Amino acid sequence: MPAKIWTVAVIIVLAITATSLAQSGGQFSRRATVLLGDGSVRATHGNVSVVAAWLDSDKSDAFPTALRVTTQGRTFEHSFDFGLNAELLWSPSGERFAITGSEGGANGQYRSAVVTVTPNGLVWLDLTPAIERAFGHPVKCGYLETPNVAAITWLFDAQLVLAAQIINHSNCDSFGTFVAFELNVGSGEVGKRHDQVDAKQRWSASMGPELLAAPDECVRKPRACYVTTNHPQLQLK
Repeated sequence: MPAKIWTVAVIIVLAITATSLAQSGGQFSRRATVLLGDGSVRATHGNVSVVAAWLDSDKSDAFPTALRVTTQGRTFEHSFDFGLNAELLWSPSGERFAITGSEGGANGQYRSAVVTVTPNGLVWLDLTPAIERAFGHPVKCGYLETPNVAAITWLFDAQLVLAAQIINHSNCDSFGTFVAFELNVGSGEVGKRHDQVDAKQRWSASMGPELLAAPDECVRKPRACYVTTNHPQLQLK
């Protein structure tokens, strides 16, 4: 199949998938709006309107996307590289929003940023590096891998809860599990850390299916969720 036709086919499938997600929230945050890359789903809050448009990705392995924000008759744009399955989560006031999406496949890696809307333009804050540093590499992996970083819910206008999820494939032990962090978007500082069981108790009503399905057994009994190839010494016993 020619590359261009294949690209169109993939976009159609992704659009259908995102349409079903848009009706029930995002895969990480139930309160999020899924943004289709063709701009057909518009997220609005007060006088602020947001659409996303995929850019030509023939020269990129990521998913370059243009975010177009309209407020008070003016339109601002910001391009980013994690536009697959992008979901938008408004802050309580609607003055800013979190955007989460994948720069790779459906499993990830997912990244997150916060966009603050001002009369003169957009202020972009990439949250992924800070959450990656706070999460570290807590389990054994077949090869080094960074976590998915996804917004779950806002506590206040400047306080956001995010998940750092071990990517859901059999490379790392306890794959699919996550830790939640509170982050101050004003300072960029990472605050309290919550393990998966605690995070579900606090914010399950705001979580999408990807996080709700994370197995708690892996937190309570980590050895039950070892990837066997990561522990050859145990196979000899």
